[in-house]
Amino acid sequence: AVRRLLEAAMSAGHTVIVTNAMDGWVQTSARRWIPGVLPLLRKVPVVSTRTERGVPRYSGKPDLWKVQAFKEVLQGLDHKNSVKNLIAMGDSDFEIIAAHAMSKELGQAAAIKTVKLKAAPTAQELRKELDLMVEQFDQILESTHDFKIDFTTVNNKNNKNNNNKSTSLL
Repeated sequence: AVRRLLEAAMSAGHTVIVTNAMDGWVQTSARRWIPGVLPLLRKVPVVSTRTERGVPRYSGKPDLWKVQAFKEVLQGLDHKNSVKNLIAMGDSDFEIIAAHAMSKELGQAAAIKTVKLKAAPTAQELRKELDLMVEQFDQILESTHDFKIDFTTVNNKNNKNNNNKSTSLL
């Protein structure tokens, strides 16, 4: 499911993974849990908001690190004015905050679409979320309106507010 979602995102446009985890965490996790994704992952820029030693790369509170990282990614785009979609997905509110902060940078031409994944899901739950994202990806991409998808539940006992290690797909 991860591979199919990355392939869909990459075929649709510029794809970046932004994480609040330390440098290398995404690759290490992929190597451990889904090694078949590594060749594809090498083609996707991964931006960590921390250095290898865990020191924040950006100033301010952790909830602003993703905003700063998203801005940095957008500034690096040659065609910033032609961005039609910003799709951010992750298991914390940081992605949603950062995506909506980018609406000011991108203007009204870009649709901001956010996907909130369940925090600390089981492997089966995560697979189901990602499968649904793959199935609906074209519709998400083609929509010209801002919207959000929220896979979280109100009474989730596994959601321990572990927001400092959130990862998003941009």
